[in-house]
Amino acid sequence: MPITARNILKQYFETGKKPTQAQFANLIDTFFHKSEDTVTIANVSGLAAVLASKASTTQIATILSALGALEDLQTSDKTSIVAAINELKSLIGSAGGLNPDVFESNFTVSLSGGKFFFKWANGQVVPAEGKSAVELMLIGAQEAIAPTANLSLSASAITYNKKSDVDLNVNYSYAINSLGASLVNLKLERSRDGVAWTELINSATPPASPFVDTDINGGAVNNSTIYYRLTIEDSEGLIVNNTKQANFVYRSFLGYASSAPADVAAIVALGNSALSGKARTVSNVTAGAGQYTWFAYRASDGDLSGVVMDGSAPILGAFTKVGDLTGADEFGGSVTYRIYRSNATQAFINNTLAFN
Repeated sequence: MPITARNILKQYFETGKKPTQAQFANLIDTFFHKSEDTVTIANVSGLAAVLASKASTTQIATILSALGALEDLQTSDKTSIVAAINELKSLIGSAGGLNPDVFESNFTVSLSGGKFFFKWANGQVVPAEGKSAVELMLIGAQEAIAPTANLSLSASAITYNKKSDVDLNVNYSYAINSLGASLVNLKLERSRDGVAWTELINSATPPASPFVDTDINGGAVNNSTIYYRLTIEDSEGLIVNNTKQANFVYRSFLGYASSAPADVAAIVALGNSALSGKARTVSNVTAGAGQYTWFAYRASDGDLSGVVMDGSAPILGAFTKVGDLTGADEFGGSVTYRIYRSNATQAFINNTLAFN
């Protein structure tokens, strides 16, 4: 069928002209006849491109298969549900040619008998506003699990009178447990009273562990407990923290002198110290002529309950509790020592004494 442009056809019928039979036929054949002609996809401008963007039969079948995996939402195997939803989501949008509606508002679950709508129980508000059905299904099929915060210290006890060069390695790590969630923030803090905290790290991209807390006293007059707190927040809005502490430990002393220690400095001068409190074993205990054997430890540990010599002989009665002595330690803080003295001078020669 000949097709003639409109400007040519118009020339056939200009004023004064007489169109021929062939020109009339050309006019009729150029235009669409509703009862005789068929409109094809190619004849409609842009239709082929629009149809190409729509879901194919194969894609629709895949969607139906994915939906079939969701028939029993009571299953405990949430992994298969999430996989099916993700497959469905991947086919919706530009790839599948669909444009799903979104919920206009949140809604409240109203189900009796302990039933759930996805993960939401009766009375809970479902955060549906602005979300498509698939987006809401993904949220509902994924349980939010709190992150894990791991914290440890290279040392949990520090000699009480060490004022400088006290370094601690603060080891930290975390795990994000909610499916699809990510770290929002990691915060590491330090405190000397467990109330006021100083930030050491506060970042969504924290540095590698450990954090080395160098010279934590720096010569200051402070023997209080050192606390560290690690706080992890994830994109689900879940926050968890972990706290560890390092304590300044007081030593016990065993030594020899003719008279009782007059102050804390004299107790320290006895020597033979250990980070052990009152429970400790000392070898090669030997007192010189005219010297008593003295044992001193932090009074808060309580009285001695026993002393055993050379692994077998109970000799608690060979010592007398002289009393307590209170003074200032090297930090300037108050400390009270409990002091025991042997009843006799030169009472031990190369003996092993176990205090408890």
